[in-house]
Amino acid sequence: MRKETGQTINHKRVYRLMKVKGIQSVIRRKKEIPSFYSQHVAENVLNRNFQAAEPNEKWVTDVTEFKYGNGQKAYLSAILDLHDKSIVSRVVGHSKTTHLFSRR
Repeated sequence: MRKETGQTINHKRVYRLMKVKGIQSVIRRKKEIPSFYSQHVAENVLNRNFQAAEPNEKWVTDVTEFKYGNGQKAYLSAILDLHDKSIVSRVVGHSKTTHLFSRR
């Protein structure tokens, strides 16, 4: 219903007038979700206890995205030993793939 005049306009009339004027709506397709987004979520074994009594008892990891240059990206994955807060391993890549999570 039009607010100004209170008239009801049929949707088919709107489609016909849009076709005459060459107006069409833009329908964007949903982007396909890449496979690396559907990763397995591990059980919370640390339970927010980030202290380790011995070396190699608890390791944690994270992937950080860096943007540089003309829209380029780099990904840094580091593995940290919670005993002495030292970096056990690190990997740098240009795509966010599973090789970033493996130890080298």
